[in-house]
Amino acid sequence: MESAGSARDRVPRIDPYGFERPEDFDYAAYEEFFSTYLVILTRRAIKWSKLLKGTSRVQRSGTVKRYIRKGVPLEHRARVWMGVSGAQAQMDRNPGYYHRLLQGERNDRLEEAIRTDMNRTFPDNIKFRKSADPCLQKTLYNVLLAYGRHNQGVGYCQGMNFIAGYLILITKSEEESFWLLDALVGRILPAERGPGTQCLGFCSRPCGRLLQSRHAGPEDRPGGPGGAGEDQAAGGGGPDGWARRPVDPGCVALVHLPVCGHPARGDSAPNLGLFVQRRFQDYLPGGPDPN
Repeated sequence: MESAGSARDRVPRIDPYGFERPEDFDYAAYEEFFSTYLVILTRRAIKWSKLLKGTSRVQRSGTVKRYIRKGVPLEHRARVWMGVSGAQAQMDRNPGYYHRLLQGERNDRLEEAIRTDMNRTFPDNIKFRKSADPCLQKTLYNVLLAYGRHNQGVGYCQGMNFIAGYLILITKSEEESFWLLDALVGRILPAERGPGTQCLGFCSRPCGRLLQSRHAGPEDRPGGPGGAGEDQAAGGGGPDGWARRPVDPGCVALVHLPVCGHPARGDSAPNLGLFVQRRFQDYLPGGPDPN
């Protein structure tokens, strides 16, 4: 008990992404896991730094794909995702386009649909609360509004707020988040979407299939791990929602999507971060990895 108490004092209650750790979070197990896993993370970060050194663009290659499978360090994640998805190329070819979209013709129905989901987006993340300074709800609203105007065939589908919100947490950039959302919804995701789609229907079904067919451990499939944010990287198992074996926080990209179950913990929900990561990986040369 003393060890758990001291670990609680050393490990921040809020993770680096802004998610609050749940009340039953096992601080001692988390600290024990990262005391050894930090060596692996450091080694991978060094490899990524060497790979990206001296280049302004991420070249799609087998090496990049192999590195992505093992996890992209947070400090490189936005740059890598922008490069491998084609979002960076699109943004470079269309300077000022995002800001012009924000100044576009009003659509009351679109705007109201987006506003409805603002307070539902990551309620356990302090950066999306109205009391935050700055509050990411405004950034999220802009990204979703711009995309709804850009792709009027899709508009806004309920659940896109979680994807866009996650991209904002990673990129810390409105415009980059918009172009990554366009890459995912417009080119990479299956065409299971449309105006009025409920509960992320265009995303949650293929996401579930992707996880069930391609990730080895049952702990990483829908209904497996529980907590939000980076917490799932620790080991454990059972009803507390911990993964049964260590999960790379760079590969399993750290955010649960509340499609069903407890909205703050993501119980019984596909892992949004893993889904996004695998979609970008499959977009690289060579296509998806075999099951």
